[in-house]
Amino acid sequence: MEILNLEDNLDFEKVIFKTIHALRAHDLVILPSDSCYGLSGLAFELDVVKKIAQFKSQSLDKPISVCLASASQLWDFVEFDQNIQDFIELYWPGPITLVLPLKETAQWVGFRLPDHNLMRSLVAELKAPIYTTSANQHGKPEVYDLEQLSQQELDSEDLALILNAGTLDLKLPSAVLKFDDLQFVVLREHPCIQNIDKVFSLKHKQ
Repeated sequence: MEILNLEDNLDFEKVIFKTIHALRAHDLVILPSDSCYGLSGLAFELDVVKKIAQFKSQSLDKPISVCLASASQLWDFVEFDQNIQDFIELYWPGPITLVLPLKETAQWVGFRLPDHNLMRSLVAELKAPIYTTSANQHGKPEVYDLEQLSQQELDSEDLALILNAGTLDLKLPSAVLKFDDLQFVVLREHPCIQNIDKVFSLKHKQ
């Protein structure tokens, strides 16, 4: 496992190259995000799902969000809907996960467009989406620096790379909204929900 300290003014292209190399090898990487440190791997690959589950000590059927490079990339995976298009034009990039059914299988998947240039640039250069989930053991607190990471009992066998950006600002995990039956349903609350509710009249899970 290699740690790249981003605060050392490393060459951005080399950082992206090394990260893409690890992802294409189906290894896991830890990245700074617009909330906490995130664990990532190449999306829609079963062996990567298994590695993430092992790292976090969670079940294989635990949903994992997918990080995109741009809002328009969403339509590669889900059927176009004007309601969703209107939503993402207003609120992406930002701290919102949208849970939508895939075109081919109708499996529900959470999609993220983070407000973080490194993550979006990485996915754009990779030319493929990546999984993104908090880099902590299942049931334990989110991680905002590498010291917190070291304090958790994580299985790092398949972890190839950590991009260390120092201590991140303390931010909540993203809101989670599911678009179902022509309505946005709130599955996880977030301070941003209050403003969205005024525009889209969200349904809040009981």
